Amino acid sequence: MDKDDLDSLLNFLDPNRDLAALAFESIRIRLITFFECRHCHRPEDCADIAIYRVAQQIRKGTKILTNKPLNYFLGVAYKVLHEYWRDPSTNFVSLDDSSVKDRIPENDLKANDGDPSSSTQEQEMGCLELCLESLSPSNRALIIRYYEYEGKAKKKSREKLAEQLGIPLNALRIRALRIRKRMEECVKECLERLPNA
Repeated sequence: MDKDDLDSLLNFLDPNRDLAALAFESIRIRLITFFECRHCHRPEDCADIAIYRVAQQIRKGTKILTNKPLNYFLGVAYKVLHEYWRDPSTNFVSLDDSSVKDRIPENDLKANDGDPSSSTQEQEMGCLELCLESLSPSNRALIIRYYEYEGKAKKKSREKLAEQLGIPLNALRIRALRIRKRMEECVKECLERLPNA
């Protein structure tokens, strides 16, 4: 994303540059979580692609009529996710190739091209998102940051997180494990309540 795209995007999010930067980071983390929860192996890349597409639309002058920008970003993210599912190594198509509404279409949650495993996967991901939302803000932020990166970046990120929290790395691992166990139980209960689960 070039500077003009970024400036347009930040101006769209909030006239105050500091608040816009916070909103941007919050949306990016939410999009990364969105892709991770749907078994995307490139969540950061996919989140950045969704953000880039929204930035392009804003810079082109597209009117985005919503008081909840995250909904628009999620609508774009669903398009990116469907492209990823078709071919994880895809060169993503332009946003211009299809219209994106300012909220998530309900049909995207139901239509899975007749693939029952996709339907089950969507139910699991829906439950995971609900359970994630049910966590306290501090636990939600911790678990998202704990699983944010891969490889060497993962180790450095976790060390930095432990340092910021003022706890040893092992204590961070234990805390993350407890949150994860709670999430697994929550998702299991959620799936049991769903019809045809």
